[in-house]
Amino acid sequence: MSFLTVDTSTRRNRIVARVGLLLLAIILLIGGLLFVWRLAFGPLVDVWRSRDWPTVPARIEAVRLTSGMEGRQLAVRYRYDFAGRAYHSDSYGLYRWRADSAALEEAYAELLYAEHMRAWVNPHDPTEALLNRDISWPVMVMAIPAFCMFFLGAALLWAALVSARDFLRERRVFWTGLR
Repeated sequence: MSFLTVDTSTRRNRIVARVGLLLLAIILLIGGLLFVWRLAFGPLVDVWRSRDWPTVPARIEAVRLTSGMEGRQLAVRYRYDFAGRAYHSDSYGLYRWRADSAALEEAYAELLYAEHMRAWVNPHDPTEALLNRDISWPVMVMAIPAFCMFFLGAALLWAALVSARDFLRERRVFWTGLR
């Protein structure tokens, strides 16, 4: 395990180790925050925003399963009327993809054989509509490692800042008020 230790015997190596720790902390902190937002908080905010949206009948025009960078996705196109005007949308639900392939297949089969569905429409922006407002619990469970990544980044950032403070105190660069 000695290959994991960093030789910090010189001042330059200590600075490189501290900067590396700071960069790793920032990457983990920002990456964890982005994943937590995308997997958990973003969909929960959308559920909250759409809680008072009225439902209208929607006519399914096309549905297919696609594969992309984010895995298998459900592509749907439907038409609905709201406030006397016709609209089109391609938003199925809160997530562009699902972690549970059985739920994806079930939603595909439901849309494939249904001509009419109910759509939730944003009354302030009628071009925004959803066919499904359900939260995908397997996707929410995938947010747990993202939370861990965020908290690990926060802990490493704290360690890096404390280390930098101690390093600067040793060099008498900091003002004397922090001693």
